[in-house]
Amino acid sequence: VGGSFYSTSAGFAPELQADVSKFGPAATVRLMWQPDHLLGVGLETGWTTFYSYETGGSSPGKVYVSQVPLYLVWSMKPLGGLTLFGGYGYSRVNTSLEYQGTVNVGTWSMGWVAAGSYEWPLAKDLGIAGEVKWINAVESHDATLSLQVQLVYSFLEY
Repeated sequence: VGGSFYSTSAGFAPELQADVSKFGPAATVRLMWQPDHLLGVGLETGWTTFYSYETGGSSPGKVYVSQVPLYLVWSMKPLGGLTLFGGYGYSRVNTSLEYQGTVNVGTWSMGWVAAGSYEWPLAKDLGIAGEVKWINAVESHDATLSLQVQLVYSFLEY
């Protein structure tokens, strides 16, 4: 869990008087298979805020844009508690418009993710990590930078 910053320009008409927020919550889950080698592979999904804005005037409105990523990810542990991640897949980009009613739409956007984390062990199978993550939904031209704190749990070893 953590926060995200939308790094590209928010999509609204320039003539609108809007209060734009490019900051929001982010939460992701990653399931990895890490054999006794340098590389691992897994899946990542979650939910990240892109941006939101509100318009004023006689007919106020709200727009909220978020994503649900679904990526195949690879990881590498080059040293100690440092892990680097990269992945490719799709993001479900969701838009909610509240203006004289509510409209919810979504579209799939191909994209990629890159991240780096550092883990501090708490117990044999449990750790806490800090992560910096860049998610880029290429087709929809949306990208976020997020900072997250993660709970790392090793549930199966053989």
